[in-house]
Amino acid sequence: MWRLFSSFWWKDVWYNQVSSRLRPRNKWLTKQIPRTWCDKDHLLEICVLGALKNFVEPDGENCFNILSTDEPPLDLPLDDSYYSQAKLLREVKWNYDLATQKLVSLQKELEAEWNAVPVRTLADINKSTQDDYDKLYGNIDRLEKEIYDLQTEIMVWVVKNRNGLWT
Repeated sequence: MWRLFSSFWWKDVWYNQVSSRLRPRNKWLTKQIPRTWCDKDHLLEICVLGALKNFVEPDGENCFNILSTDEPPLDLPLDDSYYSQAKLLREVKWNYDLATQKLVSLQKELEAEWNAVPVRTLADINKSTQDDYDKLYGNIDRLEKEIYDLQTEIMVWVVKNRNGLWT
């Protein structure tokens, strides 16, 4: 009976059960995860690329408003950590631009290629050869591989440099 009135017990229940449901943390992430089933590899892409975007964007952590990418004046005695922070933020900016500009343009290009594929009947598919496949889907395969490689490159960079992605 004494546990019912214990302040530690009540704070624990409030923080772990009630508060987390009323005001969940990391809403930016829960909004990005689809409400339907998807593969784990797709969830990894959403989470890792979303974390990078949230770190940079103004409605997220807005790291460039807090931290500086500029090199300091030469007359200031600074340690190497300042230079490594500036280098890290330049890399963050580079990877953010890849994720928000190049990756998006490649995905739009892929969507346009899929829309350009003509509708084929089963008879057309049965008559087709490898050259027909390469002609219809060769550019789509190339774009899918390029998108996959770019996403992998960005995600590997984020995971390797995760200790610097906090504000």
